[in-house]
Amino acid sequence: MDDLTVAVFSYNRGEYLENCLQSVWRNMPWARVCVYDDDSDDPSTVRVLKDLDVPVCRPDKTTPGRHGGLYRNMQRALDEAETRWILFLQEDMQIVRPVGRAEMQLVQALFDEIPARAFVCPVFMKSIRAGRHRRRMVAHDNLRAYVRPAKRPAGSVYSDVAIADVGRLRAAGWRFAPSESESATAAQRLFADMPYLADPFAFYCPEVPVFRNRGQSLAAQLSRLVRAGQRISAVIQFS
Repeated sequence: MDDLTVAVFSYNRGEYLENCLQSVWRNMPWARVCVYDDDSDDPSTVRVLKDLDVPVCRPDKTTPGRHGGLYRNMQRALDEAETRWILFLQEDMQIVRPVGRAEMQLVQALFDEIPARAFVCPVFMKSIRAGRHRRRMVAHDNLRAYVRPAKRPAGSVYSDVAIADVGRLRAAGWRFAPSESESATAAQRLFADMPYLADPFAFYCPEVPVFRNRGQSLAAQLSRLVRAGQRISAVIQFS
């Protein structure tokens, strides 16, 4: 089971990074792990990175142009991967249960089934999307996965968090686009559908700070304030 690299993407969320890595080590102790940090400057994150026993890669500041960002780091992780598969994982996520030989045999079977398939999704579906996906997806005839039987919208071919077949991406000359939607559109032209595991093992942590271009987005700040107001209101009502 040494065919998988777990690439964890990090920026200024040290406590989440630590939790993410602990979950990987606890549930996937056999996997190779590498952290791609976007030059974090938060002191707590810097401390976590300093104490890690896994490779930590940072932006190459000698190269002209804008550095860092999730998709540049994902491309670097793909370019440097030495395993058959790579799991792209973000630090606000965690592996929620043991992942072993049976899971990787399933991943292999899904890739072997369709040579043009490049991504498999191991993530629990967010509730906001679950209803729509349930209406459009069906259980695989033989394997523990869900697939789309007909039309393939871009979101059914690619996800930022997925297990990817390294060789197939390289053979197709794959390059990550600057956004998830643009990468999904590119993947739609090149690859077959992306199955969703019926027994997923990765999930997002709730209510984490969100960054865009190294700053917290206005939408994320407003969302945080709304959630804080809701909690305060709930406490007042309960009192």
